[in-house]
Amino acid sequence: MNWEDRAVSAVYPVVQGFLSILGKICTPFKVAPSETTLPTAPPNTPDTPMPEIEAALSELWAKKDEWANVSAGERAKLLEACLTHVVDVARETSKVGTQAHGSYGLGPNGEEMLYWSSTVLGMSTLLRAMRANGQPKPMTLQQRPNGQFVAEVFPQGVNGLIMGGMKGEVWIQKGKPPTQGRIYRDKDAQNGKLTGQVGLVLGAGNVVSTTVIDILHMLLVEDHVVIVKMNPVNAFYGPFVEKAVAPFHCRGFVKIVYGGADVGCHLCHSPMVTTVHLTGSERTFNAIVWGGQPKPGDGKKPLNKVIRGELGCVTPCIIFPGNWTDRELEEQAKGVATGLVMNSSHNCCAHEVIVTSRDWPQRGAFLSHLRAVLSKAQRRVPWYPGSKRNYQLFFKQFPDAEKLGTGAAGEDDATEPWGFMSGLSPDEAQTRRENWCGVLQEVCLPGCGNDVDKFSREAVAFANNKCWGTLSCSLIVHPATKRAFPRAVEHALEELKYGTIVVNGPAPVGFAIMPLTWGAYPGNTLEDIGSGNCLVHNTYLYDHPEKSVLHVPWNFYPPFWLHTFSNLGQVMEPVLSFVARPTIYSLMRIILPACRSQK
Repeated sequence: MNWEDRAVSAVYPVVQGFLSILGKICTPFKVAPSETTLPTAPPNTPDTPMPEIEAALSELWAKKDEWANVSAGERAKLLEACLTHVVDVARETSKVGTQAHGSYGLGPNGEEMLYWSSTVLGMSTLLRAMRANGQPKPMTLQQRPNGQFVAEVFPQGVNGLIMGGMKGEVWIQKGKPPTQGRIYRDKDAQNGKLTGQVGLVLGAGNVVSTTVIDILHMLLVEDHVVIVKMNPVNAFYGPFVEKAVAPFHCRGFVKIVYGGADVGCHLCHSPMVTTVHLTGSERTFNAIVWGGQPKPGDGKKPLNKVIRGELGCVTPCIIFPGNWTDRELEEQAKGVATGLVMNSSHNCCAHEVIVTSRDWPQRGAFLSHLRAVLSKAQRRVPWYPGSKRNYQLFFKQFPDAEKLGTGAAGEDDATEPWGFMSGLSPDEAQTRRENWCGVLQEVCLPGCGNDVDKFSREAVAFANNKCWGTLSCSLIVHPATKRAFPRAVEHALEELKYGTIVVNGPAPVGFAIMPLTWGAYPGNTLEDIGSGNCLVHNTYLYDHPEKSVLHVPWNFYPPFWLHTFSNLGQVMEPVLSFVARPTIYSLMRIILPACRSQK
């Protein structure tokens, strides 16, 4: 750990104490939740004509070798140029996104601005990586007893002033070295002119910042020039994506096109495209690779390209039994609910199943708090195509599920209540299909008694073997339980086969921390793709990552990711400004709005 990280670590407790005191002083001046604004349908975006698509591919083909020979230092300058205007792009984009997706009490454009935090953090940490020739030094690098390397990568530098107390780790595959930046090491080893490649990014339809991050990953980690096909669901974001990566676009290294499945199919089969990256569904991935669901033994050959997918997951949230105060029960219930509520649950990391011990004495109290939180949560419009059907299927399977939430429910109301089914056994729960809508199940494991170690083993086995997908999960563990049963927690972290594990925070928080990896746990095949076959984000450019673990403080303050954080709209712009270009002024602009927020 360098002097800057040590200094920030020393200062952070003082900052945390100051914020806590200021938050209490600001109690009479808390900002009330803003009015709910329901979404309006965005305008249709016309498809890009095929001649223009072919022209874009040809232009990228002509640029691919130039890009392959652009030095890390020059790439850093392009990223630095992006950071000069990305906050303005985020502000502009968030207004449009709020119109399309709605606003539910978090201040003007607050939730949409929150999603841009990952993009800005990604750009700033990739900038650090490019300045280090693709091999940025982690905060610490240690080995576990089994010899596995673990790199601590977050929060580094002044980011610790607003995200201090967290600890983000990248776990390297067992038996592999903690090497970084393979493509940049290869560049140094080669004297001749390098040959580039064209990559296709099939953009995510749920969160626009994901598309921006995928572009940067393809450019800077995979070393490809990029053609992007916007998802028809959020194609209206396309001009803003172009602005976000304008320095790369203006140099001809990125092209953006529009269209549906036919355009995507054309691009996937183009001889000029060598690599395809999809953020989407298992069904779409199989359609690209196999032309449909693969059938064992039919002898069909997959599409002969490198095809990477970051797909879905039935995300579990494992609640370790412990002795919690009533306030702790309420605060953790808010975090669990946030993992369901944000973005109308149209997230691949949305909480779908909470796992509890049937014998936990406080289980009933926790569920009561969770019901109360969901009952106060604004009902939302399920705007993603297919989500209403999934919602109906859930209630068809669980007709006794509770319907919770607040908001008007007139004849013209398009919002849906939050669905909650509690008390399910592992065999009763629906865990083989991603719901992608506002429903949550509780699976309570029997027979664990007061044995936390047994609960850990049973919960890990359930998550690994019953829940479809290996993308992300979360653990909620009281600090006293960690101290009393350290092996139970270590067992869970070691044995959970998930690409990202968040401890004491909602799973979506792990997605936002770009120095961590994001993607399926390694081991899926084209024949059984599951949650995918790649790890993205990874702004430290580790060559052999296995998983990432994010440790969140039990009492993190202020928890600006919560769906109850009423002043998010005022907080996020200075947060983005601080992450993009840290200054005392931007830090001071965060403090008062954060302390005035209801949570």
